[in-house]
Amino acid sequence: MTKAKSVENEARANLFGEGWSSRKDKFVIREFMTRALACPLFNADEVEASKVYEEIEENLGELPIFEQDIRLVKSVHTGIGAGQEIDYHKVTSDPYDTKDPLFFADIDTCIDAYNSGYTIALRGMEFRSPQVAMIAEELAVCFGQVTVGANMYLTPSNAQGFKPHLDDHCVFVWQIIGSKAWKIWSSKYELPRLYTQHVEVSNNYKEDATILMK
Repeated sequence: MTKAKSVENEARANLFGEGWSSRKDKFVIREFMTRALACPLFNADEVEASKVYEEIEENLGELPIFEQDIRLVKSVHTGIGAGQEIDYHKVTSDPYDTKDPLFFADIDTCIDAYNSGYTIALRGMEFRSPQVAMIAEELAVCFGQVTVGANMYLTPSNAQGFKPHLDDHCVFVWQIIGSKAWKIWSSKYELPRLYTQHVEVSNNYKEDATILMK
């Protein structure tokens, strides 16, 4: 077995538990989300670790927080432009409630959203998995970057999490479970801004390729 394949298998087992391939989606999500905690934000200019810990210690061990750590999102085709992105926690919270809206992403909320067609998008995977951290570090060294961030997306069958969009950074895709068709477009912009040309991408760009990744 190659080193890359070994790391891939270790990452799957670390993220989704042993025997993940024989489990139903909800059990895979439950196994993964049991280990998913909030990654508190801290002052990036702070160089002393003790100061960083002081900033985030009150938030250590909390459930993932919407917008900071996680999104439950799906793309709905409305027939106009590129469609609409819907966030689960914004739809399910009461807009007339004066108290804080739904804030933490518990396991049952994530499973309910997934069963309703929402993608689970979890940020900061380089802080959550030693295998992902190792790959992120190697990529950073390879491309001369200070750091490399890693996100994970769990999308149900026949669903789409995000609208067509342009990224303002280079993207390395690693499909570690299931299969997905990725549609690729060329960019007219040398330095595109993130998420600013949904309509242009879907309506005016020529699709270069559709790649099925398994």
